[in-house]
Amino acid sequence: YIDEILRPPLILDHPLILLLLDLHRSSPVHKTNHLTVLCAIFNCFTITSVLKKDNEAELEKYVCRTSEDEIICITKQKKFDILRLSIEKELSNLILQLFLSKDTNPLRIFPEKDIEMNGYEQSLEILKQSEQKKQHFPSVILINYILAIYRHLRSLADLTPDLVLSDLKDYFEMTYKSREHPIAVDTLIYNKCQSLLKTKLTDFEESEQILLNPKLDKLVELLKKHAEKPNSRALILVERTFYAQKICEFLQNQIELKSTIKPCWLISQNGLDSKKSNKNEDSVLIDFRNGVYNVMISTDVVRAGLDIPECSLVLRYDFVPDSIGTVQARVRARRTNCVYYLITTKGRMLIL
Repeated sequence: YIDEILRPPLILDHPLILLLLDLHRSSPVHKTNHLTVLCAIFNCFTITSVLKKDNEAELEKYVCRTSEDEIICITKQKKFDILRLSIEKELSNLILQLFLSKDTNPLRIFPEKDIEMNGYEQSLEILKQSEQKKQHFPSVILINYILAIYRHLRSLADLTPDLVLSDLKDYFEMTYKSREHPIAVDTLIYNKCQSLLKTKLTDFEESEQILLNPKLDKLVELLKKHAEKPNSRALILVERTFYAQKICEFLQNQIELKSTIKPCWLISQNGLDSKKSNKNEDSVLIDFRNGVYNVMISTDVVRAGLDIPECSLVLRYDFVPDSIGTVQARVRARRTNCVYYLITTKGRMLIL
């Protein structure tokens, strides 16, 4: 669309990238900063723009733009928040008990940050690396349990309590039983964790309480509306592997969606918790492309690494990794009249 771009580049060892950015609402300073960050990440040397009116019209003709591009802020619900905070407190207390007990923490190790502070997960990872170098295996086992508890604790804002706690229980059971000869501290921590999780899940079952999450309710609403379109394809991007699995499970169990929504999930093969083979991954993509499934829930790494078919709905579920991630996610919504949404909680700060 610019004379120099229409000709093959003279230097072929650097990629030639044409960025189409909708920055007309931004201030000049914001535009410059945004472009500088993009070019730094892509290792570009030149920034140029479309100057001819005829070229602008040509781009508008051939480039599909989203018909809707919206951040959907979910208002907090008191009943849900009371239950969520109660479970978060119990899991936080479990973490503290595991650290403070001499039986479960014989070497008396502690992370540099408190559980309420930002960066707590990173401080646990740093502590784990330190204990691994020292070959303090009881401490490594303790930290692995606490990391899993903390990550699931954080997910209570995004999923239903039963989905979170059942996944944590299954994860502990799978990892513990995979070890042929677990050491004493491993068995002690495992039993403490499973006792709490089984009690909470039994309480949920006996109370017959309907466990909801306002974010998931909005997700169902958007998918129902979107499924009315012919040959629709929806991609839901999530941050963690078990989000993809559990949201897929949640959608499969919704009676009102049985006739319209056919969900599947896909994760990056680079993750340590990856459970699907490349063969199965290819099979899921083929089925999604052919319409066997019409909703795919995937981790964000999949977004950039695989040839996922064009989608008429791309929905990011309460996280934004960086500006490049946002650009790459929007590329998936490249059908005419496609839709791009971000679902988040009102009051949460996200860097777009």
